Amino acid sequence: MVVGADSHTCTYGALGVFATGIGSTEMTSVFITGRLWFKVPKVIKVVA
Repeated sequence: MVVGADSHTCTYGALGVFATGIGSTEMTSVFITGRLWFKVPKVIKVVA
């Protein structure tokens, strides 16, 4: 998992990494606490 404060952060997905951009306030919180909260959506099964 990668979090970054720039618009190019999502390009890490090309390397198979979950990456998301966050704002400067959230980035400061990550630097101070070493933690970041993400809401994980409910998983559903898709049958084709």
